[in-house]
Amino acid sequence: MKKSSFHTLSNGSACLLGSSKHINIKIVMNANFAGDIVALQKPYGLAMFGKELQHSVEKYSQSLANFLGCETLHQVHRLDKITSGILLLAKTKECHLFLVEKFRQRQIKKYYWAIVNGTPQPQHGIINIPLGEAKINNRFRITLIPEVKSSRKKVVTSYSKE
Repeated sequence: MKKSSFHTLSNGSACLLGSSKHINIKIVMNANFAGDIVALQKPYGLAMFGKELQHSVEKYSQSLANFLGCETLHQVHRLDKITSGILLLAKTKECHLFLVEKFRQRQIKKYYWAIVNGTPQPQHGIINIPLGEAKINNRFRITLIPEVKSSRKKVVTSYSKE
């Protein structure tokens, strides 16, 4: 199997070469701030995990680390395969621990944009439905559970049409 490597394109993207399909991952930020932080624009359809998959962040992590001149990259958070967006990676373990703690303390805010068919009615509002664990298809998943119990995690989403 041909080894994959990243190459810089004129538009600032890093292009994965050597695979059957080119994966364009734009490096949004590569900075020294409280350690080394790398922000990638993860495309829709790219899985986070699965070295055995044709394409995944995990599979290409070492090639990307080599491209960026660091020993390894540490995952700070994850994005679902069907979600595109900014993915933060840390070049050092210290930076990784720092960023994970900031996420845990909710000092880093996450914003999600959705494309919908039609216009939501009302055009702005708040969804306040607790999340809980449920067994779905023999696997435990986090899901919406409207019955309010003390063990449920409170999740509040505000939305507006833009």
